[in-house]
Amino acid sequence: MGAVPKGNATKEFIESLQLKPGQVVYKCPKCCSIKPDRAHHCSVCKRCIKKMDHHCPWVNNCVGESNQKYFVLFTMYIALISLHALIMVAINFIFCLEEDWGSKCLFLFHCLGFIYLSLLLYDWLPVL
Repeated sequence: MGAVPKGNATKEFIESLQLKPGQVVYKCPKCCSIKPDRAHHCSVCKRCIKKMDHHCPWVNNCVGESNQKYFVLFTMYIALISLHALIMVAINFIFCLEEDWGSKCLFLFHCLGFIYLSLLLYDWLPVL
């Protein structure tokens, strides 16, 4: 996640950093930590995150410096699984069109499954 340690903006710690004259240290007023460059405070996690992109409710974590690669892989895997499921439903639907609409092929089930998976894939399309 790349979280900055909480409460490290004490006077003693800042003096121990041996800063150059004129160098500015930014402090987060919400979590009392020293904010590195490109760090932002997350209102959900209540922490400062290095190179924060966003807080993701699906993984209940912030996407930042140390886990962005894994988040991108996660979204790609979800998109591939959704595409695979969509193809499987479409193939099954096509096979059912060739057969009698008996107990094996429920028209409503396939239509709803196809619509659901299409919307799911469409939701992930901007990520790809």
